Amino acid sequence: MALTFRKQIEATAWELCNGEGTVPELRKRFDADPETPNFDPTKALEMLHILQLINYKRVASAANGKHARCHYLKKPEYGLLNFEEPKPAPKDELERKTRIQWAKDFRLIADWLDTNCYTESEES
Repeated sequence: MALTFRKQIEATAWELCNGEGTVPELRKRFDADPETPNFDPTKALEMLHILQLINYKRVASAANGKHARCHYLKKPEYGLLNFEEPKPAPKDELERKTRIQWAKDFRLIADWLDTNCYTESEES
């Protein structure tokens, strides 16, 4: 089953609420689920960082002993991330303007992606 990017973000947040993890650990947990085989959570983790919902700490990697990023949710309730639910009203005018600017930025990024990214079938 192919997940949309939004669903990937929601699934990654849910997986992090079940425990912190490095990217390889998260890949193994997703591979164990028949709904998400070969799912790479890297891009979803980047978006969760941008949205300031997760953070990371440096840990020794089990594979090679070097340092790795271990991701975790800033608040446990972020594990139930659902973009369908309305969010609380902004606290003040500055937060409202910041949200509007972020929405404009994300629309600009989405428009750029639509214009510049093609699937293999679209290229031919």
